[in-house]
Amino acid sequence: MFPIRKTGHPVDFSTPYMECMPWFSKYPKYEIVDSHWCPSVDIYETPSDIVICMDLPGIAINQVKVELGPNQIVINGLSERSCNAEGAEYYVNERRFGKFYRMIPLPSGIDSDDIHAQHNHGLLELKISKKHVYGLFHSIHL
Repeated sequence: MFPIRKTGHPVDFSTPYMECMPWFSKYPKYEIVDSHWCPSVDIYETPSDIVICMDLPGIAINQVKVELGPNQIVINGLSERSCNAEGAEYYVNERRFGKFYRMIPLPSGIDSDDIHAQHNHGLLELKISKKHVYGLFHSIHL
C-alpha cells in the first residue's frame, strides 16, 4: 500500500513574473509560498491495523471531517488563522490556512466497523482494523 499525494501545483503562466519578484521585494530572502496545502501524514501497518497519523496543529477537532469510502478514507477540514493581524504588515507569512483535503487509498480487507480515532496535541490518529482474510483458496478437510 502506497499513499498517493497530489502536488496541488496548477499550471502557472506567471512563472517569469514570480522569478523576478525577489528583485523588487522588501524582504528578498523570503520565498513566496503557494497557497495549496495538505497536512502531512504517516501511514503504517501492523499485523492487526492500518494506522494513519496526521499533523493538525492548531486545528479544532470540530473543523475536521473523516469519511470512510470504498477502499479509501477522506480527511478534510478547515484551518483558520488564529492570530489577528489586522492592519499589520507581515515580515514572514509561512503558516498555511484554509481548507484542506486528503484522500488516502486503503487496501481491501479492512473492517469498516472497527475504526478508532483520537486527537491529541495536534495529532489525529486513526486505527483501522483489518479483517482476518485466509486468502483466495484454503483447504477443506473431508
